[in-house]
Amino acid sequence: MHTGWKIALALLALAVLVVIGAAAWFGLPILDRWVTSQLQSDVAEENAELRADMAAMQAQLDAMSEDSADEADVDDTEMDVEDEVESEADVDEESTEAITPPSASFKVDGEVWNVGSGLTATNLKQGLEFPALSSLYTNTIGFGADVSGEPGVRTADPGDPNCKLEESCWHINPDNQHDLNALGGEAIDLNEDAFTMCAFSRGTFTFGGETQLSFAATPMHSWLLVMRGLDPGDGDRNTQVVVTDFDMGFMTCTNLPAGARISEDYVIQNFDNMFEELCGAIDHCTSGSLVFYNHQRQTVEYGTQDSPQGELEYVNGSYNND
Repeated sequence: MHTGWKIALALLALAVLVVIGAAAWFGLPILDRWVTSQLQSDVAEENAELRADMAAMQAQLDAMSEDSADEADVDDTEMDVEDEVESEADVDEESTEAITPPSASFKVDGEVWNVGSGLTATNLKQGLEFPALSSLYTNTIGFGADVSGEPGVRTADPGDPNCKLEESCWHINPDNQHDLNALGGEAIDLNEDAFTMCAFSRGTFTFGGETQLSFAATPMHSWLLVMRGLDPGDGDRNTQVVVTDFDMGFMTCTNLPAGARISEDYVIQNFDNMFEELCGAIDHCTSGSLVFYNHQRQTVEYGTQDSPQGELEYVNGSYNND
């Protein structure tokens, strides 16, 4: 009895082993194929996702490349336009230098008042109605009547019998007339109710650090600037003008007496003399400009003469000339 049970258990164990062996023999390939199939499927999905990501990245790179190309085309176009504008500006500048006679442009409160080339100014007034002036003074030049007229003050050579040391006439001496020679600039006087006159080829005049007149050099051209100081008033109203950017030894400034006007005949005489005295002993000046500046009103009037035998013609100024 005991022996029979043992035999039966042994046979059962053997059967189990046979079944397990058979399952292992036939089941392992199936399991392997299933595992392999799952792995291949996962890899395929990952590859598909990777290819999709790479395609998206390539599309973005292509788009960025197109944008960069477009921007480069735009930049090239803008540069071409700028080059064309600069080229046209160069042509215009050359043309202007070749054909434009000496003239002026005034700058008022930061805005440019274009009259021509040669003279620029800051903080000057424009578009004013000409003030009512006394009938005691006559002006035949046609402009600058608030500065120049007859009778008016003047200077004369020492010993001139027509200048009898009156208040309206000073004999020329080193105290009231001198050439500017200082490197870097000089300060000249513009006295209260009086006049200062300068003849020169180029220069910049600064009044109180605010108002400025700048005269450019033009070949064979001379400038005559007549300045009137502040009107009489309380306290010291004498001022100084800082002069820079001039040709040393080729600017002569004269201080004149106080008075309502500077002599018109005196101004014209000095203007005519510039054509013979300022541009050399052989090759005289071929053109000249006359500028009146009223420091009290901060106004300018300007005229030019194209030849020694020509007529002095008004160009423009602070006052309406209708």
